[in-house]
Amino acid sequence: MNRHWLRVTAHTLLYIMLSAWCQQTVAIVFNIPDRTVPRLRLIVGSSGPRIDEVDFTVPLADLGNGNPITSTSSISFQMVIRARASSPLTGILSADSSTPLSNGSSTLPFGDISWTSRDGDIPGGTFDGTAYQVLVTYPSSVRVNDRLTFIYANTRILEAGTYTGRVVYTLAFP
Repeated sequence: MNRHWLRVTAHTLLYIMLSAWCQQTVAIVFNIPDRTVPRLRLIVGSSGPRIDEVDFTVPLADLGNGNPITSTSSISFQMVIRARASSPLTGILSADSSTPLSNGSSTLPFGDISWTSRDGDIPGGTFDGTAYQVLVTYPSSVRVNDRLTFIYANTRILEAGTYTGRVVYTLAFP
């Protein structure tokens, strides 16, 4: 995809109509229509047409010494998973890191990249270089806002240059 976000949803906006009705017995009834259920929404990165990038600067003197290098930026993740209470679903966040980073003919596997989570809603981990790595599962009706910071293991001697690649994140109901 040429966009920095993936949105899997039937509607782009969440409409919830909440009405309260009060009887003589002081009962309150909430009516929430099911117009947008089930629903998935995933936004990775900032808004706008640009794909957010994670940069690592490895000084020549430190190349391959095993001291991890933390990225200079972090990436935000926003997710909404919603399903009817009568038929709950589990949302699965996965990553495709199967295509390594490249610098012409030189490559760097994504398995050398890990991440930490600001809030822990997406557990920290390391890319496994596969097309379907389950990062976390969520029960129905949850909202997640988190920020990931990435770390390069720095255990390889690489050719000089800029290595580029892309991880594709997917949020899905099975």
